[in-house]
Amino acid sequence: MLSAFRHGFGQMEMLREITMTSVSTPATWLAGYIPDIPTPFDEHGAVDLAAIAKLCERQIDAGVTAVLVSETCGEASTLTPAEQESIIRTAVEVARGRVRVIAGAGSNSTSQAIELTQRAEAAGADAVLSVVPYYNKPMQAGIQAHFRAIAISTALPDHPARRSIPHHARNIRRHSVAVGRLEALHRVEGWIL
Repeated sequence: MLSAFRHGFGQMEMLREITMTSVSTPATWLAGYIPDIPTPFDEHGAVDLAAIAKLCERQIDAGVTAVLVSETCGEASTLTPAEQESIIRTAVEVARGRVRVIAGAGSNSTSQAIELTQRAEAAGADAVLSVVPYYNKPMQAGIQAHFRAIAISTALPDHPARRSIPHHARNIRRHSVAVGRLEALHRVEGWIL
């Protein structure tokens, strides 16, 4: 596994400009209900793409603004990259532009997160959901380098999430194409309800 520092991002060199392809402002479609679609399996343990399609369609019919696939409820940690890509493609085909598709592309390995992000982009996802490296528990500079490396690898907006250690949102925003942040802690200070 390659870390962000092994990629040479530990020096915090200048970011190249990233052009984000926009079908609408992410703030618009991130403002509604976005379910984390579970990944059903068939009786042989294979991913059930037909069931995933039905789950996505049901949520779209219910009025969601986007669907999240291949993330926590989607069994991401147990899926192969090829399975994740097929799930994303299925969601994109079902969505047909009616709602956005956000793909889970998180890993504690920066190089694996980049690969998952690039596969999600190739499969047609509108955005990715990344995670702060878990187990490794990097310092702020390492977290920034991780998200920056992901940002440089794609034109997709990134939604950093599932933090296991505190990170400063302004630093993530400055060094990536972050469009939001998902909190997974028991504290909700600063939230406006």
